[in-house]
Amino acid sequence: MASQNHNLNHHFFLLVSQLVIISLLFQHYSFAATQLVSQVCQATQDPNFCLQILGADKRSGTADLKGLGIISLESTSSWAKATQDQIRKLLSQHPGLDFKSVLDHCTVNYDGSAYALQQGIQFLNANDYANANDMANVGWQNGNDCERVNSQSVKNLSLRGSNQKMMKLSDMSRVITGKLINGS
Repeated sequence: MASQNHNLNHHFFLLVSQLVIISLLFQHYSFAATQLVSQVCQATQDPNFCLQILGADKRSGTADLKGLGIISLESTSSWAKATQDQIRKLLSQHPGLDFKSVLDHCTVNYDGSAYALQQGIQFLNANDYANANDMANVGWQNGNDCERVNSQSVKNLSLRGSNQKMMKLSDMSRVITGKLINGS
């Protein structure tokens, strides 16, 4: 009977020890990933926005730089698609000619962005960081161009907000893929 209690205590001790070790390892990796997120976000145009976006994705807690790049490009691609939908909705409301020309221009921008960002994800998965960075730049340039055309015309605030977010998301993707190119 004493031998069984000893074996039971021994197994219990091993189980608890393994759980403690696993917990400590997870905290170490989580802390390192959190440091990486902070480091990346400090290099962006809007560090608080970057921290908010990457912090909202649970994968960031254990992601390496490439993983953060995938999260960022996926977020940027998703936003480009949402903005495409927003533009289609605005077009369906039969806007005036001035705003229709802005929307038509921005449709081309966001169609190009959505395609480029999907390509960027594929390039990143293939470890082609330079082309992934180029695709992130396309997203930034197209958001910026849509905003330029919008600000010269009717200045639709909902579109402006979408463009601003697109540029911030694309900036995150550019920073991360740029760090991957440089190996930092």
